[in-house]
Amino acid sequence: MTRNRLLIFGSSLVIFGLGLCGAGLFILLQPAQYKATVRIRVAPEIDDPNDFNPYFIQTSFEIVESELVLSNAVAALNLNDARGGISDAEKAKATDTSMKWLRRHLEFSVERDMKIFDMSFTCENPDEAARIANVIAEAYRNYHLETTRQLVATALKSWKERFDLVEKQILVEQTNVDQLRQKNEEPG
Repeated sequence: MTRNRLLIFGSSLVIFGLGLCGAGLFILLQPAQYKATVRIRVAPEIDDPNDFNPYFIQTSFEIVESELVLSNAVAALNLNDARGGISDAEKAKATDTSMKWLRRHLEFSVERDMKIFDMSFTCENPDEAARIANVIAEAYRNYHLETTRQLVATALKSWKERFDLVEKQILVEQTNVDQLRQKNEEPG
């Protein structure tokens, strides 16, 4: 009985060893993968310590992976130009395919202070990995700058309207004061 157990145990070890060798060969024969990492500092549009958003970083990740950012990265990388002479409908489909490809190769990690995250892009060419990671980071930066610019423009417009309204009220009150002054100065 012990001989059968040893035979089964030995056979199991051989099968396990062959499985490990197969997995090792599979990994060895795959092309090399290079990862380029970009560190991105993010801050909420309105930096209010009382307005804590636990989903801020997750939202930032989703913005990076959104069509708003990745479509600009696809355009900057000229990923669709390699497919020259295609119709607008085919370009839209090619852009969608390129964005899916970019999303598959993106990874995110968060630093402790929640205001910095790392975005990594993995592919077979180290120079291409670095270039794509930098272009995506630049597209995210441009998106963030444009969003902030729009928020500031909206706030300025609101403050300008409020200023104009207060200025009109001051003019009306100044006119009332002037009229009262004239009325009180007249001999009567």
